[in-house]
Amino acid sequence: MPNLKSDVLFSIIIPVYNSEKYLFQCIQSVLNQKYSNVEIIIVDDCSTDKSITIIRSFAKKYNNIKIICNKKNEGVSVCRNKGISNAVGKYIIFLDSDDYLINNGLKKLANLVQNNNSINLVIFTHYTTKAGNKFIKSRNIFFRNFLECRVNDLFKFYNNNFYFGACWSYVFERNFIIKEKLQFLSGVSIGEGDLFVYRSLCCCKKFIFCSESFYCYRLGGKLSHNIGWKVSADFLKIINEMCNFIIENKMPKQKEKFIFSGILKLLMQIIPRLILINQNEIFKLSKIIQKNFKTFKLLENIKTKKGIYFFVMKYGAFNGLINYRNFVIEEIKNLVKNLKFKEIYIFSKSIYGVAIAKQLLITGYPIKGFFDNNKIFDGSYVLGLKVTSPLLLKKKSKKELSKILVIISNQEKVNIQIILAQLKKSGLKKKQIVNKKFHELV
Repeated sequence: MPNLKSDVLFSIIIPVYNSEKYLFQCIQSVLNQKYSNVEIIIVDDCSTDKSITIIRSFAKKYNNIKIICNKKNEGVSVCRNKGISNAVGKYIIFLDSDDYLINNGLKKLANLVQNNNSINLVIFTHYTTKAGNKFIKSRNIFFRNFLECRVNDLFKFYNNNFYFGACWSYVFERNFIIKEKLQFLSGVSIGEGDLFVYRSLCCCKKFIFCSESFYCYRLGGKLSHNIGWKVSADFLKIINEMCNFIIENKMPKQKEKFIFSGILKLLMQIIPRLILINQNEIFKLSKIIQKNFKTFKLLENIKTKKGIYFFVMKYGAFNGLINYRNFVIEEIKNLVKNLKFKEIYIFSKSIYGVAIAKQLLITGYPIKGFFDNNKIFDGSYVLGLKVTSPLLLKKKSKKELSKILVIISNQEKVNIQIILAQLKKSGLKKKQIVNKKFHELV
């Protein structure tokens, strides 16, 4: 084993909370790497299942495993921050306890960083997804050619490309984190990774892309699927921090545009949740806006004619959110207002799909269920509606197909194009497929 005071190249930080189902595979995936110059820092956040038993069984056998046990449940941000404080490796890798590392990934990564001095960040361009027992290998994160990207045009690249905010898709130089005083925002349970990555990219002086598939992300059951008002509250807190970051740091226009694009994405994720929560919960959200009103006004730079900022400025925080929600609901109704179909399906079971389905059900539209390509959701129910594979369409006759309308709830352009082609191949015509673009309502 390496000398853990000076020779460690990688510190792998794993926050754990009730992860007994996948934790063994997660830890074992690091130990199975053909590379030993690594420490594993596991932060248990007061798990109530057998997670700590699994962790201790590994720690007895391997002296490069550090265990940190929180005295109370403090959240993933605090766990990662504690991991950073206790790390000694030159580079830090964040690993979620229900995911795992691809075989031989660390050795390849070691060769990469050792051949490139003073790297602040390694940006991964690919990752593997596991959906149940099915693997989607080497998913390409970026649309455009990352090899042409240089330090000076990193933000030009990101502003014209898909931004991926998961902290596990980056490797961070530890001294860089310390020097720039980078931390995860405590008190939030979602979006904390995006904020950390946005700050890191803006502070980065030198980076390198890695095109190897290094990380396996387990699809399904992730925290980001939570619907409650607390998720929207966390997004508002993250937005406030992003606004403060812009205010406190004089940065080039491209960096500022990059941060604003992140704020827009978070605002877009609030929209469907705003539809699904009650007025009392909306009131709680309005209090967060009122508390941070000075920084919220910075959103004037990205306001749209009928966006959240417009309504809040016109009607005040609470009434603005209520009026904005009513506006979005009418936009959803207008999506199918003049279309007459016997059966309506929502593709897919995302937070956007659930919001659309709920409002159309309330209005009395014939919503029959959800389509989703993720086999994990097949046969499950949301709002009393069954989630099925879109392969169901191929079993229907032309007459049955003619009565169907499908609303695509996905928001990523590439995914929409794939789904559109899939539905047309199944026998649906263009007029039978509609899509609600929530980014147009921000």
